[in-house]
Amino acid sequence: MTTIRKFFKDEAGFEGAEKALLICVGLAVILLVGGLIREGANSAGESAKKALIENPLR
Repeated sequence: MTTIRKFFKDEAGFEGAEKALLICVGLAVILLVGGLIREGANSAGESAKKALIENPLR
């Protein structure tokens, strides 16, 4: 963790390419998490639909 802090406190700062790379990595993580959430929501929706259709109290 101290290595990351030293990297951020570097006097030279971030160059344009480094900023772009960090933004791309961040966006990739966001898209991955969003895809997993969407897949889980679709699965939960299908399970709920099936449970409501097969409800014996209906």
